[in-house]
Amino acid sequence: MDNVDLCVCCGSIIPEGSMVCLDCARKYESVSEKDTIAFIEELCGIKLYWYQRLLLKMLERSIKNPRKGLHRYL
Repeated sequence: MDNVDLCVCCGSIIPEGSMVCLDCARKYESVSEKDTIAFIEELCGIKLYWYQRLLLKMLERSIKNPRKGLHRYL
């Protein structure tokens, strides 16, 4: 079979014009609803230590809430 489209996640054959199969789309559709820690733990299949969780929370908050008025100094 030449010229077939494959899923970027699992490699199964998919219809033309799609990038992921239906199984992978269903599996990862709720990713945006999870917090960063739960997403990383599920993705890697590990349980993060308390200091790793703290670091991720600090990083997440610094990215989501930039300082107000910072553009005045740039």
